[in-house]
Amino acid sequence: MRLFKRKNKQYSEADLISFGNYLLSNERTERISNHPDQGLKQHIQMRLQQVNHSDLHNWKDVKDKPKITKIDWSKYADDRI
Repeated sequence: MRLFKRKNKQYSEADLISFGNYLLSNERTERISNHPDQGLKQHIQMRLQQVNHSDLHNWKDVKDKPKITKIDWSKYADDRI
């Protein structure tokens, strides 16, 4: 596994792939489109074509956010009640 260094932080190849997937994700597009400072459609398109410092922080937030899984509680229902 190769590691990439950036200011005392190492990123694995898997991290870089994950970041690339975030850059192409609908979540990123929605964040940019819904940001209060975004106005003109041309500005949004330009922002989507660039990678910014905020993208790295947003990706880290998404990556570190615990995965919430919907549980089907009906499988655990007790028929005797």
